[in-house]
Amino acid sequence: MGRNEQGPIFSSDTGAGADLLLLPAQLSQADKIIINEIKQDLNLILHPFAVATLFSSAIGAATNAEAVQYGRSYLTNSLDEPIGVDFFNIVDNGLYMTQNGIAGMGTREFDGEGIPQSKTRLISQGVLKSFLHDTYTAGKAGCESTGNAIRPGYQSPPIISVTNLEVVGGSGDLESLVSELDKGILIYYTADRPNLATGDFSGSISNGFKIEKGSISYPLKKAMLGINMLNFFKQINAIGADHRQIFNMITPTLGVSDVKIAGAN
Repeated sequence: MGRNEQGPIFSSDTGAGADLLLLPAQLSQADKIIINEIKQDLNLILHPFAVATLFSSAIGAATNAEAVQYGRSYLTNSLDEPIGVDFFNIVDNGLYMTQNGIAGMGTREFDGEGIPQSKTRLISQGVLKSFLHDTYTAGKAGCESTGNAIRPGYQSPPIISVTNLEVVGGSGDLESLVSELDKGILIYYTADRPNLATGDFSGSISNGFKIEKGSISYPLKKAMLGINMLNFFKQINAIGADHRQIFNMITPTLGVSDVKIAGAN
């Protein structure tokens, strides 16, 4: 993220993306506004960075078959059940390659147990279709390993982890989604994670902005959002086509309706 006298710019020069969404010139870091007037349900737009942070836990950790089999995931009883809108699709793609032929961070030929890598449909048209397995959890479930055994080191036993978690499809980008929103919140980053057992998410908006009449109006301070992830998935109203590879997450801009937002006095 670069800065100049006009306030923060999110520039493609840093890899943060070609959003180039400028704040009003009169605003600076010191001008962050406490949103004590916002205590209501609002539409959200999440930058790919925010989606990657949230989904690494809400999808990646929650579909870990070990957590599921021990009853530690809010998705434990949701296999083959609709958990999101019908245009919500997520795969774990151990063979992911960019359009330029560059392999994803989790792309490899075999997993830590020698299972060939593949593409696993986790959520298809809003329906939870699979969990992430190694050979042990697959044996307990009576299915085949999905090739998600990862060894943190040569002397380490394998653990289950995502390869390249990819939100599939979509149209538009961050700028177009912002321009279509009359009133809402843009979230660039939240450092918080949902409760893995219940799916409840109460998190601070570490870097966010108020949207008014299709434009960014001012940055936010001391703002929080609250929602259960099963409601979050069902309230998705837009998925962008502006996918970013953020570590082993490939995520676009996301729009979500009617999320509880609160500020502090």
